[in-house]
Parts: sequence; structure tokens; C-alpha cells
Amino acid sequence: MPLFQVGAYGAMEYTVSDLNQAGAVKSTSPVGRVTFVPPSGVVVGSAFSRGGEGWTIIGNKGSSPHPVAYEPSSRGTAMNHYVYGSDDTINTDSANGNDRSLWYFQAPSKFLGQQGITYGGDLKFTLASFHGDFSANKLNDGLGNSGLHLVELYCAACNVNRGVTLAFPVAAYKGGAFTGAAKVFQLPLLESSGWVEDPKNTLLPWKKPSQCTFIEVLSSLDSLVILGDFTRW
Repeated sequence: MPLFQVGAYGAMEYTVSDLNQAGAVKSTSPVGRVTFVPPSGVVVGSAFSRGGEGWTIIGNKGSSPHPVAYEPSSRGTAMNHYVYGSDDTINTDSANGNDRSLWYFQAPSKFLGQQGITYGGDLKFTLASFHGDFSANKLNDGLGNSGLHLVELYCAACNVNRGVTLAFPVAAYKGGAFTGAAKVFQLPLLESSGWVEDPKNTLLPWKKPSQCTFIEVLSSLDSLVILGDFTRW
């Protein structure tokens, strides 16, 4: 894997003040923000060239979150230096056979906070599996009416501090099914690309978020998780 810049060069915030004739501050603008992006166009990323970079695993582990396992070697050309986790607990739903205890890769703090600049870009990552039965009847299909979530974004301060969760369902991905072989996922960060919003009512369907909500979540992001638990066993 060639070394490349995987994070923004930096960011700065500023305000503009209006002075009166005496030189005193009459009014001050809201805080503006400028993010300096490298030529690669990658605002933030993880190459895992030297370690797990603070990624953790949440879900069905004994202690959650806990650090990912790190592998400093290659597995083919697509997986060169990577992190991984495993299914420690299987909690089978007696009604439909789904694993009720799903686990996820959780992004570190550098992916969170003010990421509004990424709106209109892409969230890109590579997944592979060492083992597991990826037959259609052995896959989890989700526990709610939105199906299995490939990615979830959460903002605690959004919707006037009520919190907003956005998800990209596995079924909404148009780039082909995940079979366990190394696969690159590229999700457009646009409200119209398949993302859905949690209605906070299990009786209601998850629906497409508004543009305003989507940008608000990206601009105050508290959590980004990627599914690692696709199969029931």
C-alpha cells in the first residue's frame, strides 16, 4: 500500500466583527470554519500503516467498546494492513433466526465532529471476511423495518438535542452483494443515495432524511459505525 495523506491538513475557525466609529465592536458574525484538504481529496481516513488508529468494536463483545485487532501484513492486493474483529456471541432470534447481537467497527474521534465539508462526497471502505456462510438464508436481515444497516451515523445535538440516527441499509447498496471476498464499498454522502432516518418509533418506517438533516448530522457527528457482522453464524 503506498503511503498517502489520509487526513485534512488542518482547520480554522473565524468570526467577522463590525466596528462602530469609535472602534468598538458593534456586532460579530457567527463562527465560520475553513478545512484545508490535501490534493488527494481525502478529508479523513485510515490507512492502518502503523496500527489500529483508535478504531474500536462495539456490539456483542464482553467489554464494549474495545480495540480492534491489527494485522500489519497483506491479504491479497485489496487488504494490505488492516483491522479485524470476530463474532464472540451469537444471540439467535427464535422467530426469524437472525443474530440479535450485531457488532460494528466504530470510527475514532478524527472522523467525528464538524464534517459538513464531506457532504456530496463519499464514504469509502474495504471489507473482507475470513470465514462465515454467506448463503442467502444464512445472512442477517436486520431487526427492524429498515433492514440490516451497513453504516450508521449519529448526532446527539441534532434536532434540538433530541438526537438523530441515519443509516445506510445493506439492501440499499447498488454495488453488489457482499460475499466475504474483499470488496470496496463507496457510499455517497447525499440524502438521496439510500440513507434513511430513524423515526424513533418501531411502528413507523425509516424514511429518507431531508437535506438539512443530513448536513446537520455531518456537521456535528458523534458516531460512525460500520457493520462487521453479516452472517447468522
